Amino acid sequence: MNTLLQRFQNEAASKGLVGTDAQNYSEGAMKKHLSERNTLFVYGTLRKKHTDYQALGNHDVMRSPNATLRGFKNVNMGQGYHTIKADPGGMVYGKALELKNPGTDLPKLDQYEDRYNRIPVTLDDGTLAHAYQMKGTAS
Repeated sequence: MNTLLQRFQNEAASKGLVGTDAQNYSEGAMKKHLSERNTLFVYGTLRKKHTDYQALGNHDVMRSPNATLRGFKNVNMGQGYHTIKADPGGMVYGKALELKNPGTDLPKLDQYEDRYNRIPVTLDDGTLAHAYQMKGTAS
């Protein structure tokens, strides 16, 4: 995410924006960019054939190809909970769920996944996606 934010900060600078104006531009561009994503990378119980997949509902997913996320590892936190943590040599296998209605589906999942933060990620194939990471485990 830092690279993406840096990209928007560079854009702001190239437009001659400084200080608060540059910060507002960068943050606004980042929010807009993230809101346009319709792909959710899942690596745990939100995958099909797992119990929590029902929280999303089959009707909300257009397709779900296999996907790989590099730079992270899948960590078992116990009691059935998993999270992803940054790891330069890591790789997480999962699914890239293409959501029909991300504007309504993602807030619904945010409530369901209340122990997790939704973060932006870039999959191996270049797809920009959302993923869930357990709160307090970013590093």
